[in-house]
Amino acid sequence: MSRFDAAVVLVTYNPERNKLMDTINSILIQKDLHLQLILADDGTKNCDYEQLEQYLNDKICFKKVVSPVNQGTVKNILNALQYVEAPFVKVISPGDSFLDEYVLKNWISFLKNSKKRWSFSDCTYFCYSDKWEKELLSVVAKPQAVQLYSVNDDKKNKELYLLAEDIAIGAAIISETDLLKDYLRRIENVVIYCEDVVYRMMMCEDEIGVFFPQSTIYYEYGLGISTSSSAQWERIIRKEWVQADKILLNSNLKLSFSTKMSLKVNCCENDFIRRVGRIIFQRRLLGKVLKERINPRLSNDFMTKNVYLQDEN
Repeated sequence: MSRFDAAVVLVTYNPERNKLMDTINSILIQKDLHLQLILADDGTKNCDYEQLEQYLNDKICFKKVVSPVNQGTVKNILNALQYVEAPFVKVISPGDSFLDEYVLKNWISFLKNSKKRWSFSDCTYFCYSDKWEKELLSVVAKPQAVQLYSVNDDKKNKELYLLAEDIAIGAAIISETDLLKDYLRRIENVVIYCEDVVYRMMMCEDEIGVFFPQSTIYYEYGLGISTSSSAQWERIIRKEWVQADKILLNSNLKLSFSTKMSLKVNCCENDFIRRVGRIIFQRRLLGKVLKERINPRLSNDFMTKNVYLQDEN
């Protein structure tokens, strides 16, 4: 019997205090779950979490796992997973936060009922204003074809996620602890930052995820690795996705022709060929190219009730 219903692994590296507290307070308000919170710091210089430990002391079961050097996201999460004492784990970063106080409970219940081992969802995109208020953004959302995902159609879900490349934001994914640990171990020596490539690998190996049909996370857009406009980070992400696909291509898996072609197209160095390949797969699977689904705005009243920033002093 596990000590906790779920664990939240908060991965940090030089975190901004306000963002860190926003995320933590959204975890603390979660209801009807016995939670474990693990802060995994990846080599922040002069980091001092003593004040934070005092704040959390009587609020939640808290543990910090601090690496003396920066190793990258994959190893940082793996370090934290050693201490997880729960069947399910949610990885989150400072700035991102849970949408409301019941979202984690409802998401886990949905995952259990689905008989799957991991789940992805929609999220709500935002940025912080100069006054540290959340300002919602209308941006192209991931995944796009949310109306096509089905609890009962593994084949369609795999085609959408893997072949049509209609992937989820890594911040909007929850999984069984052992499953995530196993897949991260497979990539830890070739992938440094893009831990969410493992979910594409899971789909490829018929460990099908299930789409939870609601928004679960406020996702800070534009500053993280995946939504940064930095050309350097774009090259790093591209390289790591290719490395993960090569692991699958070089394995002993019996891949379908479509899956193998999709992986090969993704590994192609020519951007034009990759774009054309994606269009071909989308037209073949869906009869059309996926349109850009713009993330909807929520009401200002809802936003006012769901801002978690508070001073712990």
